[in-house]
Amino acid sequence: MAWCVVVILVLIGALCHAPSNYDGITYRLPRLLYWLQENRWHWIQGLDHRQNVSGLGHEWMITPIIAITRSDRALFLINFVPYLLLPGLFYIAACGLGIRSRVAAWWMCIVPLAYGITLQAGSIGNDLLPMALGLAALAFAAQARKSYPILCLAFSLLSAAAMTGAKATSIPLALPIGLYWIWVAWQTVQVRGVFKSIALALPWAIPSSIIPLAVACIIHTGHWSGNPGNRYGAEAGHPVAGIVGNSLQIIFGVIQPPVFPAANKLEAKLRSSLENDRWYEWLSHQCTGSSIALGGELPMEELSGLGAALGLMILVSIIIKFSKRRYGLPISRIQWVILISSIFSILLVMSKMGTGGMARLSMPYIPLLIMNLLFGLKTGFGIKDSLVKKVRLFPAACILPALVLNPNRPLFPLDTLTHSPYVPESYQERIATVYQAYQQRAHILAPLLEGIPTSATIGFAGSGNHSALGLFKPYGTRKVKSLTPANEDQVDWVVAIPEMLEKRMNQTSEEWEAKGRFDKVSEKKIISLAAVGAETWIIYKKKVLQELQK
Repeated sequence: MAWCVVVILVLIGALCHAPSNYDGITYRLPRLLYWLQENRWHWIQGLDHRQNVSGLGHEWMITPIIAITRSDRALFLINFVPYLLLPGLFYIAACGLGIRSRVAAWWMCIVPLAYGITLQAGSIGNDLLPMALGLAALAFAAQARKSYPILCLAFSLLSAAAMTGAKATSIPLALPIGLYWIWVAWQTVQVRGVFKSIALALPWAIPSSIIPLAVACIIHTGHWSGNPGNRYGAEAGHPVAGIVGNSLQIIFGVIQPPVFPAANKLEAKLRSSLENDRWYEWLSHQCTGSSIALGGELPMEELSGLGAALGLMILVSIIIKFSKRRYGLPISRIQWVILISSIFSILLVMSKMGTGGMARLSMPYIPLLIMNLLFGLKTGFGIKDSLVKKVRLFPAACILPALVLNPNRPLFPLDTLTHSPYVPESYQERIATVYQAYQQRAHILAPLLEGIPTSATIGFAGSGNHSALGLFKPYGTRKVKSLTPANEDQVDWVVAIPEMLEKRMNQTSEEWEAKGRFDKVSEKKIISLAAVGAETWIIYKKKVLQELQK
């Protein structure tokens, strides 16, 4: 019942609100719209390298929805449907790895209630999809031991390949999945059967995997990751710094409570107390994305990890497991292999990542890591289930505030919240500002379209933190180009922030205006990020040919 209540709330929030995930609206959806209006994939010139080097799998799955419906309201289904499958996938995969069925059944509806997983179920974030694909790869391999081994092993390979195509950070997760696949194949099919399953999967697995993007990155940047020489600072400068910094972020994600109004103040105090410590200075320099991040006042899909409820349950389960031997079972050889390879894979990705947000980025690894902790348990929570049946309600109860008050998809009237006598006045203004910013995210630049005809081509000159999504709406009515010197002649209008225009055109905004090719029409103040405040956007109109000739 708790699982069903959470699913219903996720669905209501997704149906009532347009997508507003930060990554989704700043570069994932805009790059897909750039490709659709050109009827082909192409390397996008501009300031945001993420539009070219990030995994493509999620975008390829939502492309038909955008192309057919001309709307983004149904895009949440790409996450919501896999979310419905998570309990079953977890159960099949866990049983296949040798976990007792009663233990797998106990945990299968609890693990999906992690903050970072549930909050993305109604979103267009792309961390839930690779997690579901990774579980599917394990589940298909487990099913191969029971029926249709060649076909199931082929689907397992395809799932693992699609997992890497959806999220490059999930590539190391292919190690434990691959080792388990080899073990199952060794037990179920002969060498000829292995080659059959590989041949069956390969034509689909290669285009679904990271390989096409890696080839494109090599062609355009010289490195498969699109980040040669750590040009964009996406990698940690030192492996130890990456492991330490990302471990801190995962820990913060594990201890995050359901509601924490003092999170920002506490973060500021912790940073100020550590900023002069040598180890923290070194860590911040080597792993630039590492920071004290407690997840904000509420769990948010962009930052959240496991959450305090699930973290506490796992901790108690581990303590009981190791303190009471009678509840333990011997760990098999394949379980040791999966355990060691899983730890190695998560440490590998942590040692490389320097962008921050590891509590969220680690989500694809979480189900398998939790399974490793369940190896050898006789009962779901390490003690008699009759004593702890209601404990399973704890994670669902803790996720409810985040679902109901989620600024991305609130299910609570904002006016009631901001004018409630139970909410301090100091928080009322903060609540109003945050909710307004999140609700306007997807169409934040729509006011710039006033006076611009739908048949026009607009040149966008913002940064990677500015969402061009509002300029495309309604989808299919106008063209938007990421402004560069090469396509300046192809646009009729330009919307720009002066400093971004200078970076894109390699000249000052005054010099660009002095060329006399565009007339300044108007200026508008828009708040894209609450932390930055109002920014000035300038709207330019291209001079007609007769005016240029004069």
